[in-house]
Amino acid sequence: MTDRPARGTTAAGPDHRTHDDLHNDNDNDNDNGSNDMTNDRLERYAPLTGIAAVALTVAGVVAAGESPDFLADGGEIATYLVDDSGAALAGAMLWIVAAVPLAWFVGVLWSRLRATEEGVARRSATALIGGTAGVVAWIGAAAVASVAALRAEEDGAIDAGVATALTDLANIGWAAAAPIGFGILLLATGLVVVRSGAPLPRWLGWVSIVFAVWAFIPPISWAFAMVGWNLWLVVASAWLVWGDRSREPAS
Repeated sequence: MTDRPARGTTAAGPDHRTHDDLHNDNDNDNDNGSNDMTNDRLERYAPLTGIAAVALTVAGVVAAGESPDFLADGGEIATYLVDDSGAALAGAMLWIVAAVPLAWFVGVLWSRLRATEEGVARRSATALIGGTAGVVAWIGAAAVASVAALRAEEDGAIDAGVATALTDLANIGWAAAAPIGFGILLLATGLVVVRSGAPLPRWLGWVSIVFAVWAFIPPISWAFAMVGWNLWLVVASAWLVWGDRSREPAS
């Protein structure tokens, strides 16, 4: 028969902790539990950054107003930048800000894809690389557009050739370069999802692959950037929050 420790002692010796010490231990346990709940909630709703990026992108389009068409002549582009420089700058700034939640979404998507792959997880890594490239191209395009608007606003005028060059560069970045990066993300994501059925449904995996092909065709990639990409972001973001059952604890 073993001797039981006397009351107020532990197996290692007397317990010298005071009532305040025990109370602090309980508070620490409660704080850790609260932090875990907060972190779980943030992790669950983190994919909504994709929808936030879409909202900021649409806000930028609205703020920019009636901008000239891609094939507009230099005089028309210069006139727009001078007369509506504030609107052009506001739109460009909103597109730059949209890159913040967009980059966050790319990271969240990568972590979800990585959890479904075994081994080197090459496809999820490719999705991360493609998404990063797309975000960088997006920021670059918006930055060039903002430079054109700032120059026109500061000087009260802008050379038609300069206006055309800067606007064309911004349009190529937004409508051709960024879609290549996002298309790589969609292709890699689709391959993971079609194979594993997670973290998105297989039908969305096939849609992702089709949209990736759309993004890779320059004459129509602008439509992908305007419609397809934003539509996919909204659906994928919502599914990762409310439809992804793979992250629910087993009962």
